[in-house]
Amino acid sequence: KDKKWTVNFGFTIKEETSRGDKITFEKIDFFDDQSVEIDNKESGVSVSITNTKSFSFRGILDLKKILKNQNPAFCALKFYTS
Repeated sequence: KDKKWTVNFGFTIKEETSRGDKITFEKIDFFDDQSVEIDNKESGVSVSITNTKSFSFRGILDLKKILKNQNPAFCALKFYTS
């Protein structure tokens, strides 16, 4: 029987006074793409995984586009899962 689970993950960027906004990946690739199905990739990524306990990915974030004229010294980048 197929065993399926879901996970949401990605990065947030938080300025000194903000609550932390989720960042959209410019590009994301999964190393075992037969087991991973992307459900949504607007703010972070939501995926369904079948018949495996783990997966690996490589993603690209365009921080220059996201930060624009903000000073990166006042920002924190964090990884999240849910």
